[in-house]
Amino acid sequence: MNNILKTVGTCMLFAATSPSFAEPNGKDLFNTYCGTCHGASVMPRVAPPYFGVVDHVKSVHQEKDRFVEYTVDWVANPEEGKSLMSGAIRRFGLMPAFPYEETQVRLIAEMKSCLPGT
Repeated sequence: MNNILKTVGTCMLFAATSPSFAEPNGKDLFNTYCGTCHGASVMPRVAPPYFGVVDHVKSVHQEKDRFVEYTVDWVANPEEGKSLMSGAIRRFGLMPAFPYEETQVRLIAEMKSCLPGT
């Protein structure tokens, strides 16, 4: 009986710390959803690197709340007319809309809004 309890306890601990059961965080979500295209070391480039995106967005939306709201809106509905990076659109094309959950995009944007920028 003692061994069964130890095994169940170990499985529960593993499940609670496993990425699929862990509380989502902006860094892990970025790496899962955004890093493939916007990662700093992605080659060949298919999209602007995240630090360039953060810099451009912060140049217009310095407050965290505005940065987050702009990012959430942009990921759900990118439009050339509301882009802050016309050069990136010329080079890479317009980013497609992604059906990510708003709460996940918000976590990513909150994490990225804390990075240094202009």
